[in-house]
Amino acid sequence: MQDIIMSKQGVTQVMMTALAIVVAIIAVSALFPIVSRLIEGARGNMLSQDVSCNEIIGSLPITIKDICYMPYNEIKLKVERSLQSFVIPSITFSLDNGGENEKWLCTNNCRNCAILSPGETKFYYLSNSKLLANNSAVTIYAGDCIMERKDIVKPCA
Repeated sequence: MQDIIMSKQGVTQVMMTALAIVVAIIAVSALFPIVSRLIEGARGNMLSQDVSCNEIIGSLPITIKDICYMPYNEIKLKVERSLQSFVIPSITFSLDNGGENEKWLCTNNCRNCAILSPGETKFYYLSNSKLLANNSAVTIYAGDCIMERKDIVKPCA
């Protein structure tokens, strides 16, 4: 009879441990969405709808470090992203080629074009369908916000 009582105590302890594990898993899965939203909000989504472009112009999270033209009407851009971890949904490159505009959109869903990570420097190559005019320039947008405009004045070395 004593063996049966000892077995029941052992089973009870195992069941209590299993129940505690199940409760912990349920608590973590219920709290995860709340905690992740709080963390995302704390990171400061700079380009969210709550923040206007005027508020971010001073920080310039993305800048054009160098720009030049290559043979066959290709434009080479050296672009740098600051260490700020703002969420940038897209980058748009707009070429003003003597009054005619051509645009390239870059998102994280693109195979050939990914948005820079914080602190990263990257080269982008834009294929232009027409000869470059003397007053050509590229404007870079982060989301809908203009980050910088630079004239294309030199050939690539």
